[in-house]
Amino acid sequence: MSENILKLIEKIRERNNPDLKKNLDYLKEKLQPIVLKDPEPENMEKPKEGQKIENKERISFHVTYFREGKCWKISLAGEDKAISLKRTKQIAIDKARELAKRFTKSQIIIHKKNGQFQEERTYGSDPRSSKG
Repeated sequence: MSENILKLIEKIRERNNPDLKKNLDYLKEKLQPIVLKDPEPENMEKPKEGQKIENKERISFHVTYFREGKCWKISLAGEDKAISLKRTKQIAIDKARELAKRFTKSQIIIHKKNGQFQEERTYGSDPRSSKG
């Protein structure tokens, strides 16, 4: 559906109205992150059944609210680009957990709708024991 919206924007944009083009460019920019053909990065390995991807550094996945899309975004730490967008927070957390469990050391950092830190979940070997 979103791909059809982007195609429609391109057709309308071909008309010679500068104000319309400016507004459509803005709309397309806001819609672009929502149109994800592949919900996971192309370079993210998929382990074989029962195996995990070995990594030395802990990989962090963030679950944050994406205001422009009115949905929940999963992204890697330090990256603005979404790995996946989900309608509800719980579905986003479930998908982030599925991604995190592919690695020997990973974590999910869950944020509240206002962007504040809510919870951290670690998978694999923990760097230290902690209460809670």
